Amino acid sequence: TAVVGHGVGAGVAQLLALDHDGVDALVLVNAAALDAWPSAGIAFARDRLAAAPDDPTLAGSLVRGAFEAGALQRGRLTDDVLDAYAAAYQTADGPARLARVLEGLDGRGLADREAALAAIDAPVLILWGEDDPVYPSQVGERLNDAMPSSTLGLLPGCGHFLIEEAADTIG
Repeated sequence: TAVVGHGVGAGVAQLLALDHDGVDALVLVNAAALDAWPSAGIAFARDRLAAAPDDPTLAGSLVRGAFEAGALQRGRLTDDVLDAYAAAYQTADGPARLARVLEGLDGRGLADREAALAAIDAPVLILWGEDDPVYPSQVGERLNDAMPSSTLGLLPGCGHFLIEEAADTIG
């Protein structure tokens, strides 16, 4: 089974490979990894949401702001795309759902497992935006160094949201 993940999903992919049999290949895109998460933006969003826990407009704005801050190729993230990402949290229960998402981004699971990553013998493709403001490319380089079966591809001029910013290259 091949497992593909982006950001925190790539952190989950690493945990699957570490803790379960049957992962034959990994693709990790701008991965939450090692001790580099949660990102500073998570703490900011938690604090803002805690100050106004019932405000769906704020919740949507935080989601939209995360995409705006993390993407360098902003032209590829149209208002319609950003609105679609934010819409799920601009409902009556949206702020509570966003709070649960943010709470789950705790960094547990990977922080002390750098040595264990070396034991993954499946092929691993790591793709990273060279100018990622969420998880800097040095995190990708450290992850690549920790996994002998990995190959790292840095995409110049891209930030955190490679799936949106460099869809053709990723595809």
